[in-house]
Amino acid sequence: MRPFKAWAVRFLRRLQARGRFALARFEGPNGSRAAPKAAPGNALVSVETDGKETGGLPPQDGQPMELVYRIAHELKAPLTAIIYSSELLGILERLDASPDAHKEALIRNIGSNASRVNRRISELLDFLRVRQGDLELQTRPLAIGPVVTEVASHLGGLFDSKGQSLELDLPDSLPPVQADRDRLQRILSNLLENANELSPDNSSITVTARQVGQTIVVEVKDSAPAITEDDTRRLFDLCYTGEGANGRQPLPELGPSLAILKQLVELHHGEIWVESEIGKGNTFAFSLPVLP
Repeated sequence: MRPFKAWAVRFLRRLQARGRFALARFEGPNGSRAAPKAAPGNALVSVETDGKETGGLPPQDGQPMELVYRIAHELKAPLTAIIYSSELLGILERLDASPDAHKEALIRNIGSNASRVNRRISELLDFLRVRQGDLELQTRPLAIGPVVTEVASHLGGLFDSKGQSLELDLPDSLPPVQADRDRLQRILSNLLENANELSPDNSSITVTARQVGQTIVVEVKDSAPAITEDDTRRLFDLCYTGEGANGRQPLPELGPSLAILKQLVELHHGEIWVESEIGKGNTFAFSLPVLP
């Protein structure tokens, strides 16, 4: 690998500066953090106009701004990784003394954490739009198999990095669904990324799609430790992490993500759920109605 060009170093320095600014906004002068207070009057409605669906879901008291705070707080870790990686890259560029493999690892670290930040920001924006009742779904007839294949291909490197195998079982004969392609991709990406994160190295993840009555059911089966019965009941609640229950560790970052996915699936008139069995992993599934 050649030394980084001057424009690349300038870009990394700008990224570093923006990351520091973002971190500063989430902390007080002494590094303290205070969750913003929820504003009153968050009632929402759901309507259909001109073929575009907009929707809002009933608020859960005391949770909206807590969720915003939690997601903002979660952005700190990947932003910190991006900042430190960019700082180190700047030092290595000046010294030009690092093996290519080290630079490549730092670049991968920046890329993966930047993608993580982008996902969190997109989730936060969708959450706020849903709560305000102004999220528009640009729906059209879609064959779900090609969308799953595209998302799986895009995330292939993520599974390769942990030696995981990703298997797809997608019949060609499935009828189409009416869906917003971008949001459907986000739902699938989030479930696959969660499966990747929770499952151990050298394990397998399977994605299946099948018709059940007048719906298409998509299942993402991981190889992670089984989620407890209590967690499966509350997993899609806003801000729930299972923190502190019977000494368990919090479920990593799933609460806000799954709550937002639930909103997106329900705006498509579908359902989302999880099934878990000790020794056999977890299956996250969602259904969408087929076109009449």
